[in-house]
Amino acid sequence: MIELVTLAGAVCFCLAILSFPFGKPGFLVTPTPIEETLEVSLNDIKPVYTRNEYSDWVSISISGIVELNGEVFHDAYYHYNDVTQGPQSEFDGFLIDGVPASHGQGQPEYRYDHTYRFSHYVYRFQDPAASKLPKAIGFQVISEPAGGMDGVFRIEISSDSFKHKPEARGR
Repeated sequence: MIELVTLAGAVCFCLAILSFPFGKPGFLVTPTPIEETLEVSLNDIKPVYTRNEYSDWVSISISGIVELNGEVFHDAYYHYNDVTQGPQSEFDGFLIDGVPASHGQGQPEYRYDHTYRFSHYVYRFQDPAASKLPKAIGFQVISEPAGGMDGVFRIEISSDSFKHKPEARGR
């Protein structure tokens, strides 16, 4: 009798598990990405940090230019050449957590709209043995000190690492 009750209980438990709506539409919850926008002025003494903390991969978009006496001088990745109306040389003054953003991911192709979008590994510049807790991300734009220079960069961060490359989602 005890074996029959145990067997009946096991069968009911298995049926309950099998009837649970795994993978059915509407059951799986997709988390809402954490997103924020920062403005980083040229040559801020201290980095501007995100309000939120992030882990693993994030999407970053940076746009903006630095002007020297009203002329485009550089964007986040390239010095600008007025004569050719294009890039003159690479610029390593866009820092993420104190390290030039191009280090470790390479220099992106020049963009005439001065907007660069990429995925960034939050722990890229961290000791591999260090903890992988969520953390704020710091941004700075450091340029040559010169009179007449002015610039603000707009940085958009999203915890959705595929925001700018949705075709890569699910690979």
